[in-house]
Amino acid sequence: MTELIARSHKETVVIAQIEEPEALDAIDDIASTEGIDGLFIGPADLAVCLNESGTDCESVNKAMKTVAAAAKSNKKCAITFIPDPKLAAELQTIGLTMFCVGSEQSLILAGARQVMATIAET
Repeated sequence: MTELIARSHKETVVIAQIEEPEALDAIDDIASTEGIDGLFIGPADLAVCLNESGTDCESVNKAMKTVAAAAKSNKKCAITFIPDPKLAAELQTIGLTMFCVGSEQSLILAGARQVMATIAET
């Protein structure tokens, strides 16, 4: 049991999900919380909470910069979702440091499309 607990403490990562305006208002307190390793900003969910119709807008971009700055000043990881790995380079310029690329749904769909393409070739 002692070994398992020690391993759990060593390997567990805690990420705070920032998807509400209230989280943005408290971002410095959240980022400075001991035990939190990273801040994940969910752009689509945040856009909905900000009454935006999409993620490519000033309020979401500003929020991403705010979260990235809070993460950096607290030596935490700044994470977000991107549908395309080509977006990572651009987002790194504002301080985001880790990316969830695609989703399980998009990966399953891509695999299914590859299977269908292979079948169509034969």
